[in-house]
Amino acid sequence: MNHSDSGYSASFLFPQSFKSTWYLLYMVSLCLQVVSCTDTTEPIQYTEYTTPTTDILYAIDYKDKLKMTIVGGYVWSHGVALYTDENINTISIDTFADKAQFDILHTRNGGLVTVGTDGYLFVKPASAQKWEFKRLQNWDILHSIIETETGYMAAGGKSYEHGYIYHINSSFSIDTAMYFGHEISQIIQISANRYLSVGYGNIQLSKDGGNTWKLLDIEGDFFSSCVFVDSLTGFITGYNGTLLKSIDGGESWQISDAQIHGNGFNSFRKLKQTGPDELIITGNQGKLWRSTDKGKRWQYTRLKTDEDIYDIVQKKDKSYLMVGSNGYMASIAF
Repeated sequence: MNHSDSGYSASFLFPQSFKSTWYLLYMVSLCLQVVSCTDTTEPIQYTEYTTPTTDILYAIDYKDKLKMTIVGGYVWSHGVALYTDENINTISIDTFADKAQFDILHTRNGGLVTVGTDGYLFVKPASAQKWEFKRLQNWDILHSIIETETGYMAAGGKSYEHGYIYHINSSFSIDTAMYFGHEISQIIQISANRYLSVGYGNIQLSKDGGNTWKLLDIEGDFFSSCVFVDSLTGFITGYNGTLLKSIDGGESWQISDAQIHGNGFNSFRKLKQTGPDELIITGNQGKLWRSTDKGKRWQYTRLKTDEDIYDIVQKKDKSYLMVGSNGYMASIAF
């Protein structure tokens, strides 16, 4: 999430110390890219929708291919869920919380789980119509949640100050809380016991199911999102336009050699895998980057909107639904 939008921090900052000389070289090449590139690529077709909210819409669930659930809100005052169908015929709203919800998880048994501000966690079993409130005992801001073999793992942080990873059991209580000196934006599972977390100037790798974490010697951006297309090949994006690639299961990371236009300071939002070979990066001010060959080449698209795009999913008809700031919702076909 962009913390300037959340109401508790002013702007993005780079970490104060830089351990790696590659970062300086990267910034020089990035500046040259920004100066030389132009916004020339237009989407084939996209349609904007009027939604019943002006809140930021952070995350979409669309696993059952029938109904989409979108969560968002304002960090300290309210949380919303929007519901719509495959064809976006109707959009309904549920103001189900008094704090924002930043991530949504579709569980293996078909239920939904969301996390957000002040340890707020909501559960909706597969057969249920209403959300169940399961506030965690630690009142912290959570940005990301995943399902594990024994329950869940959630991660978060606040205002660049500190971060945390929680092991949560099936009863939605915290079994283990781990604290770090850096905010964490996202946590993912790479393979059986291998996990990765990314955040403010940090990348952490765990090889024992998330029980212990190794801080990798990589800085230079507020790392926001990560995806692995297989057990060895992964990508990380940073809010300020960084794209890193790993080919060894997250042990080491290098700046991707793929040419990317239109990126720069405060540009990237979220990295999503939307198909077996397809990756999409969402960005600020209507920017999108799409790869159909697992990150080797990227197509840059700029929508005619100033809204920031926070999440995107592929629909059954092969078009895409995206959501973002100010209640923004649109579908696009490439």
